[in-house]
Amino acid sequence: MMHFFFSEDVRRAPFAWYDQVRSASPVLQDARSGAWMLFDYASVKRAMDDHVTFSSRVTHPGGRAPEWLVFMDPPQHTTLRALVSRAFTPRAIAALVPRIEALSAELLDGLRDREEIDLVAEYATPLPVQVIAELMGIPPDDHPMFAGWSHAIVNLSYAITGGDSGARALREYMAAKGDITAYLSRLIDTRRRAPEDDVLTRLVTGDVDGERLTVDEIVGFFQLLLSAATGT
Repeated sequence: MMHFFFSEDVRRAPFAWYDQVRSASPVLQDARSGAWMLFDYASVKRAMDDHVTFSSRVTHPGGRAPEWLVFMDPPQHTTLRALVSRAFTPRAIAALVPRIEALSAELLDGLRDREEIDLVAEYATPLPVQVIAELMGIPPDDHPMFAGWSHAIVNLSYAITGGDSGARALREYMAAKGDITAYLSRLIDTRRRAPEDDVLTRLVTGDVDGERLTVDEIVGFFQLLLSAATGT
């Protein structure tokens, strides 16, 4: 069952299948992995709201979930979300608009004389990656690394199916995570010594009741940003 829902056909056009399952059996358990799948609003809402019964600390066939905000329960989730929110104020987000418009125009200018383009590969994928890189204060010369990291993070969803493809996805993710951790650790040290006007500095220096984000928490949040942006 899990393999079916993560197949290429369902990934490309899932909604008819979701509707069919929701009508027939909105709560299903995958016999192979033991994972439960919820397809109706009421079940999903209860699972999201009842942290005691339904923990976000999931374990899948590929191992424990990454240290991302979406895989945490209160009070850790509450504290981390409060810390991250300090870096993403409405004012900070509004200040990004002119640069996002400029990046969009630059990408489109490079495609202007083409008769045919791959809209996803040449526009929809690089745009959010570049925006996140600039948001975090990553030097432009380092932006190309993000494409490979983003690919490995998004493909982590394949690990849930197990098998060869799942093992490969997990290996690629772990390699990318190691590279991201090493890279951001150096950049975090730089921001601590010389703060700048970027989100990474706000993540490094922000605190809630005297508590600050750890390097691992910042790395996890950065991975979540890449996953959310490119997935969308």
